[in-house]
Amino acid sequence: MLEHTPEFQSVLRHRLPDIPQAGAVCLRRTGQDVEILLVGSTRNGRWGLPKGHIEGSETTYAAAEREAFEEAGIRGKVSVRPFGDFTYFKGADMQRYKVTSHILHVTSVADTFPEYKTRETRWFLINDAAIEAGQPGLRALLKRLL
Repeated sequence: MLEHTPEFQSVLRHRLPDIPQAGAVCLRRTGQDVEILLVGSTRNGRWGLPKGHIEGSETTYAAAEREAFEEAGIRGKVSVRPFGDFTYFKGADMQRYKVTSHILHVTSVADTFPEYKTRETRWFLINDAAIEAGQPGLRALLKRLL
């Protein structure tokens, strides 16, 4: 079957439009260090940003702020200006997603939040997060913080 060949998948993934998402780069200061929060994927356990689909007429920064709370219980001050973008592929059809990320300076962390029973969250030093992040594009984006 042609549609299952690597060549066809390569052509397909470059022709499908990107699905836009928004993500939050959640930062907090602990003493002399700055830490970033990563969340575990519910699909594969890899570390990534709190991120997700943009709803209706929502802005990317509002979506990033919402996703930070839904996936990690994070509240804070989000930057209106995007920090950067990265892409990743997901699913059997290798759909490409484009994530617009925004810096979010953390002011509080809730004990319970919509996904607290299904998501693992962990604070990392930025250099460790740039190594542990599951997507190559996200690793490159986080290296800009160093």
